[in-house]
Amino acid sequence: PRGTYSSYGRLAGYLAARLGARAEIVQRGSFSEINQLLDGDALSLAFICGGAYPEARDHLKARPLAVPVVFGSSSYRSTIIVPSGAPTRSLSELSGARIAFVDPLSLAGRIYLIQRLRRLDVSPVAVIGQAVWTHSDDRSMSLVARGLVDAAAVSSLVRSTGFTTQGNPALAIHA
Repeated sequence: PRGTYSSYGRLAGYLAARLGARAEIVQRGSFSEINQLLDGDALSLAFICGGAYPEARDHLKARPLAVPVVFGSSSYRSTIIVPSGAPTRSLSELSGARIAFVDPLSLAGRIYLIQRLRRLDVSPVAVIGQAVWTHSDDRSMSLVARGLVDAAAVSSLVRSTGFTTQGNPALAIHA
């Protein structure tokens, strides 16, 4: 949310100019709410995550206009972060953890971790002691860095913020 205007404002302005339209950035608290605005014709264009896209595609007939390319790649991964100094080195060690999730529809910020645990024959309910919804990668990372949660699932694209660089208070574990 903090970076939306700086990251997407110029792109929204460019698209509006090319389409002869007016750009207005509208933010909501969840990806589901953005899909609802698309469904109600309140928006004609939206920046949504990979987890929210299938619903928009299947139910709203949405189609992609562009896909982000970061560090030369259009793919990304879910990254599970824990505070530095934490003994956690694998997903199996998260039992009973307080975990920050971005959004119920977030592919990297929730869905991947749940699916990965199931593939490992580990019940997500057994691992997740408490789920906290942050609705942004930066808020999830901040909760880990401040020690308010034990782990967070975030997009690997957040590396562009420098959060997971050396000397940072969080350690990245790629699931």
